[in-house]
Amino acid sequence: SPRGGVEAEYLDLIEPGLDFVGGDFDVAVGEEHVPNRQHIARELVGFMHLDELPKELAALSNRRRTLIHRRLIRDVARIARLLHTNGLNHRDFYLNHFMLPRRDWRAWIGEDLGVHVIDLHRMQQREATPRKWVIKDISGLMFSAFDVQLTSRDWLRFLGEYWQRPWRECWSATRLWR
Repeated sequence: SPRGGVEAEYLDLIEPGLDFVGGDFDVAVGEEHVPNRQHIARELVGFMHLDELPKELAALSNRRRTLIHRRLIRDVARIARLLHTNGLNHRDFYLNHFMLPRRDWRAWIGEDLGVHVIDLHRMQQREATPRKWVIKDISGLMFSAFDVQLTSRDWLRFLGEYWQRPWRECWSATRLWR
């Protein structure tokens, strides 16, 4: 069933093992006028949407951009896998629903990027994520990443991390879409 509202987002935030979720944390919830609940939330300050990243990285060397790019591919695939293996799907799984802290990318030395998923009210939860919702989520990511100009190897790296197998094996295992 769909998980709705900021209170569901908060419950999603504290769900064990899903440490990648982020977003607006409730400061207060007014229950008086249900169903028109009032929410006061704290904004993620100092974060950027993942689809803004290419502009931020434009001035970096190819090597540094590639390292950051590969780390992001791994992190986003890990998040997708954790969502789907925990019976969750996002229904609006695009790059602009991922956020990470702004930083000086020239000084990045391989530490955790701190990627978070936002708009958790879009989530649905079931015992197991149906294949159609996995396909929709992954397709949404692919669609939103067209402007990022990912290579076929980038997509194989993503699928390798998602399926937890060497990315070279994913070439013959791309039956997800068939």
